[in-house]
Amino acid sequence: MCDLIADLLNVYTQPKNKGPLVDRWILWTSGLLSFFAGALYGWSALISPIQTAFTVTTSQAGLVFSWAIVSFTLGVIISPGSFKSLPPSLRLSGFGIIACLSLSLSVFVDSYFKFIILFSGGFGTMSGAIYITSVGIAANSKKYKISTPIMVAIFGAGGAVFGPMWRLLDKKGWGLDGLLILAAGLAAGSLLVGIGSWVTKPVIEVGWPKLFLFKWRQYLNLKFVLTWLVFAFGSFGGLMALGLASKMMDVSGLSVGVVSLVLACLAIFNTLGRLSVAGFVQVIEVQNCIFIALALSMMGFLSIYLGIGLAIGLILISAGYGVIAATIPAVTRTVFGALVFQPIFAIMMTAWGFSGFFAPWISGIIFDNTGSFSGALFLASGMMVLCGLTTLMLNNLIKTTSKKSF
Repeated sequence: MCDLIADLLNVYTQPKNKGPLVDRWILWTSGLLSFFAGALYGWSALISPIQTAFTVTTSQAGLVFSWAIVSFTLGVIISPGSFKSLPPSLRLSGFGIIACLSLSLSVFVDSYFKFIILFSGGFGTMSGAIYITSVGIAANSKKYKISTPIMVAIFGAGGAVFGPMWRLLDKKGWGLDGLLILAAGLAAGSLLVGIGSWVTKPVIEVGWPKLFLFKWRQYLNLKFVLTWLVFAFGSFGGLMALGLASKMMDVSGLSVGVVSLVLACLAIFNTLGRLSVAGFVQVIEVQNCIFIALALSMMGFLSIYLGIGLAIGLILISAGYGVIAATIPAVTRTVFGALVFQPIFAIMMTAWGFSGFFAPWISGIIFDNTGSFSGALFLASGMMVLCGLTTLMLNNLIKTTSKKSF
């Protein structure tokens, strides 16, 4: 099994001697560090500890995640052009160490503002840097349509573990101290990645300066705009569900044990949604995976509207979001090629940052003013309809335009 996954994530690097080198150490350790960085997705379980520690409203607690998403996007944007003289292993190690320090310090601050700077700004930015570097490695592999969703899934799996764990630890009185466990994991992952610092950087690795040499206007075209809109609209509902799921279930009166179980299911099905893309692309065009995500998400909203079950609805929405999160990188790689994947996808991630900032914040405001999340759910379902319309436009454009090899 390990050999199979490693084979799927084959990344060719150019050593000093002639001939390609497939280094499994950097693949596995970058995946491990991505797993810990992906714990950002478990943020929903931190709403209660944040409100207890700093006495803030739901919308203010939501802003912690909103700013973390903005910082994540910033990390994705700036990291492809940062420290290009260093091999990926050293860069990943450095990002992980900074994430560890920021997270550790956030536990001991005495104000809401300082917590946002350290957790949202420090940890959020480094999480984005770790994400884009790891996904960039996968996107340069031969089987990128499979390896890219798998790497994205590894990142998302962090939330499947840390979200429920933080919830249970909070019940035992840990509060924000539960973040120290993640900090320890980041430290260990950074050390292991650093051990592989002798590995040279991937052959194909283009940052911001080189992108402009490749006539960037030919990449930032209508296909890019439509893909950006698909990502923005499609992410809104999923990020709302992941960001405020814990609060929504608390309001519905579910017990702590049930909430913890559902949070675990949200993270698990989100990860399964990401992994499923690796299978779907074997039988359908990668962009058509978005329609599967839309179907899952709309069934989730209907389950909540019709009273079938809040937990079932949130799980379906989470799975749909997982499909979208893994499909967009693969679509970007397919449309624009490996050569400029990292900088192009960095711009694409601003769509995720846009939705990540507004979804939990607006949802929190709606709840604070109405005492209900119904308005937020209605808004999110409307965004999914727009996602479907833009996907149809993108699909038609891809089919009708000639394929280019970049």
